[in-house]
Amino acid sequence: MTDESPMAPLTNGAASTAERFTLLWFVASVLASVAGAFASAALLIDYLGASPHFCDDQGGCGVLRASGLGWVGPVPLPAIGLAGNVLLALTLLLSGVRARAAHLVFAGMGAMVAALLIFTQFRMGVFCKYCMVVDVAMLVMVVLATLRSQHELDRPRSPVFAAIPVGAYFSAIAAPIAWGMFAPVIVPPTVAAELRNTPHEQVCLVDYVDYECPFCRQMHADMQPTLSAHPGKARIVRKNVPLSSKHPHAMVAARAACCAYDLDQGEPMASALMVAPLDQLTDDGCVAMAQKLGLDPQRFRACMSDPSIATRIDADIATFRREEVGHGLPTVWIDDHRISGAQGPEVFKATFEGALHDRGL
Repeated sequence: MTDESPMAPLTNGAASTAERFTLLWFVASVLASVAGAFASAALLIDYLGASPHFCDDQGGCGVLRASGLGWVGPVPLPAIGLAGNVLLALTLLLSGVRARAAHLVFAGMGAMVAALLIFTQFRMGVFCKYCMVVDVAMLVMVVLATLRSQHELDRPRSPVFAAIPVGAYFSAIAAPIAWGMFAPVIVPPTVAAELRNTPHEQVCLVDYVDYECPFCRQMHADMQPTLSAHPGKARIVRKNVPLSSKHPHAMVAARAACCAYDLDQGEPMASALMVAPLDQLTDDGCVAMAQKLGLDPQRFRACMSDPSIATRIDADIATFRREEVGHGLPTVWIDDHRISGAQGPEVFKATFEGALHDRGL
């Protein structure tokens, strides 16, 4: 007994330290995973909803959501992030060699994607705060998964350490989804005015556009199959938001579009501008397009030089910014639903036909 008694406190102390280390690791892992799940769910609601509820529609959040970087084909990137966080949560709650290995593999894959997305945001000079939460959480989780693998850690055996994390994960995912479902849609005043001016038998389509923007051009192409399948069912209103600092021909094309609408050839000119080579979006090129549409070239050129046209375009730009109509281009409102970015023809079709259904058409 005398030989063994001095060893007992050391053994108990070592066990206690190991238990504290395991508990600390588990709590940190749950917190990181819950943070990633909440941010992913919030982003997903913003991607799929008519207007954002969580990540500000201005700045980096909006730019990334509107760009092609926010989508993998028709699937929004936050949906993939949410699925990844669910997988990590499952492997975290399970025990054993396979669970630890799966946890490390999934965390490693997520961390590589997260590092790439953080690097991309630095290169673009824009940052989405919810995206950063997801990405940083994933980097933290790969560190914790590595510790788990090295020290053969599993969650504490008490059922409490399974029940509490499950409740936290459920709440982190359900809360933003519930808010997105029940929060009211805020339609900007300008869009609301166009909605009031739209006959019931038509869907109001307000398109904020830059004719040189590649995403706007893709959006235009995505719209055509659905609009062709429902002739006469859309009242299209074009609002010009030329990004002149990035697109040197955008303002010229916007002036041409305004003049064509004033002369009752707006939609044909809009389509021509969207498919024309960029080096044709000049004064002479736009006049040539107008002439092909049967418009008088001298009258059209005079219209493009009219200061009131530039004033009208400036008003569209100011309204876009003041009313927070959108965070980037393209932005298309279909009745009270908004599509941000070129999300593909399927998204436009579903939204447009949903608006038709809501109108009983």
